[in-house]
Amino acid sequence: MENSGLPVASLSADFTDSLGALKRPRRVSVTQGASDALVISDGGGYTGAWTPEQVPYLAEPMDLLGGRRYEAVCFVGPARTGKTAGLILGWMAHALTND
Repeated sequence: MENSGLPVASLSADFTDSLGALKRPRRVSVTQGASDALVISDGGGYTGAWTPEQVPYLAEPMDLLGGRRYEAVCFVGPARTGKTAGLILGWMAHALTND
């Protein structure tokens, strides 16, 4: 058997490092995942951790984004009420940290 030039220790380390990708996703709601992972840094406004208590009207639409029952979620609201931070950034933070 011919050695390919790669040390066996390096191959086993690479294999064990990639095993984390096989872990099951953490099953939490989008609002819980966003509150765990999302930090808002708005130049002229609020800076700090995102919490669903600040925008309770976004909790239901956000949680519907993580479900399989609907293909789309439509939310219409006034300006500067946290729609982008909650529905887009919160959903992305949840998906990236939990899936």
